[in-house]
Parts: sequence; C-alpha cells; structure tokens
Amino acid sequence: MHKHQKGSLLRKNGSWHVRYYDSTGQHWTMLGRLTEFPTKKSVLPHFDSFMAEVNQTMLGSESLLFVPFVEQTYFPALRLELSTVRGYKDMWRLHVREHVNGLALSQFRPHDGFKLLENIAKAGLSRTTVANVKHFISGVFAFARQHGHFDGANPMQGLKLPKAKAPAETYAYSIAEEQAMMKALSGTASGMAHAAVAIASWTGLDKGEIEGLRWEDFKNGDLYVSRKVWEGNIKLPKTDARRAAIPVIKALADIVNKYRVSCGSPAEGWLFPSNRADKALPMRMDNLARRLVVPNLPEGVAWHGWHAFRRGLATNLRAIGVPDDVIQRMLRHGDISTAQRYYSKTLDATVRTAMDNFGSTL
Repeated sequence: MHKHQKGSLLRKNGSWHVRYYDSTGQHWTMLGRLTEFPTKKSVLPHFDSFMAEVNQTMLGSESLLFVPFVEQTYFPALRLELSTVRGYKDMWRLHVREHVNGLALSQFRPHDGFKLLENIAKAGLSRTTVANVKHFISGVFAFARQHGHFDGANPMQGLKLPKAKAPAETYAYSIAEEQAMMKALSGTASGMAHAAVAIASWTGLDKGEIEGLRWEDFKNGDLYVSRKVWEGNIKLPKTDARRAAIPVIKALADIVNKYRVSCGSPAEGWLFPSNRADKALPMRMDNLARRLVVPNLPEGVAWHGWHAFRRGLATNLRAIGVPDDVIQRMLRHGDISTAQRYYSKTLDATVRTAMDNFGSTL
C-alpha cells in the first residue's frame, strides 16, 4: 500500500522547492520564486495542492484522498445556505481534517469514524457537536457514493455516538422579560427597536426573516414571510414551511402601526431600513440590537440574541397549553420534533405551578 507523502518545503537559490519520495527514489520540484511567494505562508497552499496531486497519482484514480476530495469536490458542489456551508467548513477545519489527512476514502473504516468521534467527545465538545460531525462525514460518503467516487458502504452508518457532555442550555425569553423590554423601548426616539422586539417576540421570525421584512408583507391581518437576508444577501426562506403566513395579534398590530406612522406611513419598502440616505438596504439586526436595543434594556434583563425570542414564543405558548402541533405551525417547522427538542423550554414558574397543582390534587 502507498505510504502517504508529507513532502518537505525548502527555500533554495531564491526559490521554493518541494522534496518527496516515490518508488523510484527522491524527487525535487520547484514551486515558484521568492518574488512570487515572499513568505512560507504564501506558498503553502501551492505546496499542499502539489502534494495532494502526488499522493493521488501514487494511490491511483480509484482511491480518492479524503482531504482533496472534500475541499476540491464536495464543498464546491454544495448548494446550501451560506451559513450552513460555513458551518460545515468550520467543522471540517476544526474537528475532522487532521484525523483524515493522508487517508483515502476507501481506507476510512467504521472504526476510524468511531475513534474520530470519540476523540472529539474526549476533547470536551458536546453531544450536539459530535452528532453534527457524524452527520457531516456521513454526508461526504453519501455524496461520494451518489456521484461514483466511492463504491463501499457508508462507514458512518450504524455507529453509536460515544458518551459526550450535554450541550449548553439555550435561552428563551419569558413573557415578563419581553414586556419589560418593550416597555423600556417604547419611549425610544425612532420606535424601530420597539417594533423589532415586538415582532421577534410575537411572530417567531428568525433574525434574517425580520431583517428581510417589507411593509407590503403585512396583508389582511397576517404577516407573509417572503424573504430573508443573510449577511446582506437577499434570499428566499429556506423551506416551503417557512413561507407560511403568520397571524398578527392586536398588540403587535398596534405597535407596528404606530411605528409606520412615525416613518411617514409608507406603503412599501424595508420595514427596518439602513440608516443610509437612500434606504435601499435593510438594517442588519445585529447593528440594530447593538445601537438601539442593548443600550436601552431595563435593569435585570440581559441580551441573549434574537433567537431567544423565537425560543421564548414556543416556550410561552406551551406554558399556556397550546398543543405542540400548533406551535410547530407557528414556528413554521417541517418537523414537530424540532420545536419540541430545541425551542420549547420549561420555565421555572411553569414547573412550580404544575407542582402546586399536583400538591393540591394530593
């Protein structure tokens, strides 16, 4: 079996050279002159690419190397949300790449997969991270099989997750916290922060969906989610379920109408425009929070991000007895288990009330 060559990068006679070995002996190849690549860091990508080709040639075309396959074939082929692709690339760089460097896809066995997951768990990462890594690697092999790059069984299928620490608890705003925030923000100059927090609290929209709202999205007492904005890019909602209309309760309608009047009663345009004069772009919600929300938070209420309102809506609806399938439709999830596992939090007050009722029954 071919032994993976790491190669050596050397600076010699004003040029960068790579040295490696194969069955015929030692070889030297010039990568470029110092005038083109003045630092080692600048030439490293070319060195890595060259050695990947060397190893791939020595392995043969039927035994693709894991690292170049993922970086040169799998990632460029992904057609997912930019945030999802970025998450995959971070996961690859932080948790996977070093464990598979030098291996061919055909050399990666179920035992290798389990050991990789076990090492991640031992490093102190959560069960959620371990599960995500397993899903990512499994997806790589599924893609390779589907496109004819790999003919074996998916080595990640059937693997049980190793023991890992529980994921960190996420935050959900209570009704009292939301009301305190809105009371504090109702007196701010523009009304923008007040309206944004009210929409986040009572619609379950995520940050990108709030950022993408336009006045024309409010129709006949409902709010129609037609787009989202991610890092300045306007996109369609990520699933058909997320395009569903959302009922606008009277309290929210009153706040939004008051904000609309303060904006000059526009019939169209961004609900939360950028502070640029032409108002052609929506304001980033993180900027809105930093400038208008966080400085005006009431005492005792901390900022936990826009997603805490979405979790809060699920939790608060469940606390008043709304069925899970209704909460699922309100949050526009395709799968009811998502709302049950990740969004509905049990509040201390809810637990106390339940136990008091149980005590009265006894």
